[in-house]
Amino acid sequence: MFIFDKLPPSPEQALIEKGGAAFSLWCKVLGLEMQGGGLELAADWEISNRRNPILRQTQKPFRPTRSKDMQQVRVEVRREVRDDFKYLFDLKPTWRPVFEGESLASSHNDEGVQNGPAKEQWSLVRGLESSDKKD
Repeated sequence: MFIFDKLPPSPEQALIEKGGAAFSLWCKVLGLEMQGGGLELAADWEISNRRNPILRQTQKPFRPTRSKDMQQVRVEVRREVRDDFKYLFDLKPTWRPVFEGESLASSHNDEGVQNGPAKEQWSLVRGLESSDKKD
């Protein structure tokens, strides 16, 4: 687990900048809770907000605010990582399609009202670009 003073803009960038992390911790994943997560947990720390992830100490007993789509990952911190942790995969760019401006076979008019039976909407793929490219 890498803990940064300022969160990098993407997971890929975090791995590139991992040497600048405030802390690097060796952790063991103990469990993954889906569909709302647990009601009461034995936890010392939490990261409660995905959009603004800040590591905070928990209150005992720890009863996290639940939501329908919440995921909880339980980890045990073993020790601080003292050396540069080597990943055995390359950070390859991901690609997204570049569409031609106009869609084909749309069954809706300009106001979004359907004109007859539903048809699939198709767009001509003009090329591919790196998802890391800034718009």
